[in-house]
Amino acid sequence: MPGGSGLPTGTTRQLTQTPESEYNARWTESGKIVFLKVVDGEAQMFEMAAEGGETRQLTAIPEGINDFELGKDDAVIFGKTVKMDATVNELYEDLPDAEARIIDDLMYRHWNQWDDYSYNHVFVMDYPKDGMVKDGYRDLMKGERVDSPVPPFGGSEQYTYTADGTGIVYAAKKTKDKVEWAKSTNTDLYHVNLADGKTTNLTSGMMGYDMEATYSPDGKYMAWLSMERDGYESDRNRIFIKEVKSGKQYEITQGFPHPASHIAWSADGKSVYFTAPIKGTIQIFKTEISSQVPRKVTQVTTGQHK
Repeated sequence: MPGGSGLPTGTTRQLTQTPESEYNARWTESGKIVFLKVVDGEAQMFEMAAEGGETRQLTAIPEGINDFELGKDDAVIFGKTVKMDATVNELYEDLPDAEARIIDDLMYRHWNQWDDYSYNHVFVMDYPKDGMVKDGYRDLMKGERVDSPVPPFGGSEQYTYTADGTGIVYAAKKTKDKVEWAKSTNTDLYHVNLADGKTTNLTSGMMGYDMEATYSPDGKYMAWLSMERDGYESDRNRIFIKEVKSGKQYEITQGFPHPASHIAWSADGKSVYFTAPIKGTIQIFKTEISSQVPRKVTQVTTGQHK
């Protein structure tokens, strides 16, 4: 834990005791805890000491934020909903009480939610050392009718800072129209250079879901989850490695029959840990990232974990 808490090892204590919901807790480099708390129906960022106690509100962003992660020097990347499409009432001002919808594509409803005329976008901002952030944050997807994180289940695992803090990588499905969006599972990973805003597709030509990019501690490698086929939501999740400098990429789970998830790097950056289902349980596995084959996947845990 960054900074240390001053609590005896193994001690458990409740840090917050408020009627509101609190979640998405993260550590700052100085050892404070940053989390989301619902205020007047909107989620905002708060910080507190590792021991709990008084909290400080960090954001007062209109409509709130959905999720966030911290990068180098506690730079903040967060997800926020952006309304871009017009309702019937906005299209026809003479029908202020109309409750109708104009439906001309397949995405008027997804899973259990109606289209709310909005899109999930990825934003960045500096960590607020004093006061609260109310504006001035930067939309990395400005003007795009595209979602990141990708609904219905995506969260902050779908975006990350590069290891050196100069860029952002996020997952998105950028299709030509909503009909194709409804049929496709071809998400890609997009890199945004924070200095000039240039966006580059890192997984062009890979046709299934590409998700959850994460960088090795030394920044030399990027790992991510990838499905092979477009339109097949239940395809096996593989783990791919990309050498950042050369661009060379390769799968490190060849021959492993189970779908991988939740990638985590070892401290030395030579291996990755991940979870996978096996015999009705969820277990932790480990494999080296070397491009040399054959490569061994080792099961780390046993027991009734789900």
